[in-house]
Amino acid sequence: MGVSGELYIAGAGLARGYLNRPGQTSERFVADPYGAAGTRMYRTGDLARWRPDGNLEYLGRTDQQVKVRGFRIELGEIEAALRQQSGVRDAAVVLREEGGEKRLAGYVVAAEGVVLEGPELRRQLSESLPDYIVPSSLTVLERMPLTPNGKLDRGALPRPEFSSAAGYRAPQTHDEEVLCALFAEVLGQDKVGLDDNFFELGGHSLMATRLVSRIRTTLGIELPVHLLFTHSSVSALAPLLRKTDFKECAFDRVLLLRRRGTLPPVFCLPPGGGLGWLYAGLLRELHPDRPVYCLQAGGIADSAPFPRSIEEEADAYLSILRRLQPEGPYYLLGWSFGGLVAYAIACQLQLENQHVAMLAILDSYPGLAQYSEDDLSEPIDMRLPEYLSLDRRKRIIDWMSHASSLASTFRPRTFIGDVVLFSTKRNAHLSQLWTAYISGAIDVHTIDCEHNELTHPEPITLIGRTVEQYIHMKGEHLS
Repeated sequence: MGVSGELYIAGAGLARGYLNRPGQTSERFVADPYGAAGTRMYRTGDLARWRPDGNLEYLGRTDQQVKVRGFRIELGEIEAALRQQSGVRDAAVVLREEGGEKRLAGYVVAAEGVVLEGPELRRQLSESLPDYIVPSSLTVLERMPLTPNGKLDRGALPRPEFSSAAGYRAPQTHDEEVLCALFAEVLGQDKVGLDDNFFELGGHSLMATRLVSRIRTTLGIELPVHLLFTHSSVSALAPLLRKTDFKECAFDRVLLLRRRGTLPPVFCLPPGGGLGWLYAGLLRELHPDRPVYCLQAGGIADSAPFPRSIEEEADAYLSILRRLQPEGPYYLLGWSFGGLVAYAIACQLQLENQHVAMLAILDSYPGLAQYSEDDLSEPIDMRLPEYLSLDRRKRIIDWMSHASSLASTFRPRTFIGDVVLFSTKRNAHLSQLWTAYISGAIDVHTIDCEHNELTHPEPITLIGRTVEQYIHMKGEHLS
């Protein structure tokens, strides 16, 4: 429901194929896995999705699917969202390459008597679409260019101007001047102002890494990449440059990925590496008014002893969680080892008569000794920054080994309620293992990646989108 996919047609009224065209027939008329033996269904090549009212919404053609920075993007879905905006009569979206970077460019035609502003339209669009599919530019046209047979002539669409939604404000200090210049360099812009948003100008995670590298080279300052998700303009980032404690906050027991918002927060429990940095990709998909808190393992930022069990670790997190949110509904999410901790926390909250509105488990075994070293290799995959001391690195590796031993001895209690389970294809059997411990339904989502790739850009985007849809479907966001 609500997820776009290719439309297939089946039933008694379906044709047998194309006349005298066996090749095209075999390509388009495929076996129907839901019908009787020998029945076929027709692959239309159209993109559509079910709406909550039971109707199908047409989103365009599959040949309009493009790939940008590892994300598969359906241009028709973006065009449909644009046409739903007030005052928009027609819309088109194309992929442009500017300065070696692929970016989405949108074009709209206003309804009669309506004046449209591209930046304001982008802001409205960002409320219903994830950031990575919001076009970097929106151009207002009097009419769409058409071919002689009346179809959209995409090649005739004018070259877009990629600019920020914010008005230009010049830098005032040396640090601001340097940051503005580096933002512009990495983004391929002529100039960037104080209030220009890095991601609104077409930035993404790989470019953010490049920007942090240029800041380190130019200013000699090592910034954690995750800061750009919450401080994505020069005016927000510049005050942090001369702080001496921003590095250490990355290892605190609570990492505030998004600290403000009126909706109930999502609490993310750390994987085997003990750190929550890898959950930053959720920010693009979770509602912008929803805080996101990552709880991190003790004993990494200091020399505190490691817990003797997952239950002991869960109790430590519970005291932090209650301080941040005294009453439910609670939304919990954990990957790998973090999934087991999230489960233990959820069970304890239920014993305290607190409402657990969502428990999302990402590729976690229910206390069985099934984890391999590859499964628990998140710290290596995190590419730990060079500024980490040898002692810090050792603490992280020691925690990973300790987490593996805790996971192998964990025995879950029964959770009363539904669970969202994300599994990789290799671990598609996980739902069967969890069934013995969960009294409600298990909403299973299989991700086509390896275990230690679940927080890479594309998988974490799918996870974040599904989590937000699940919360919305349950209606708990109104609690």
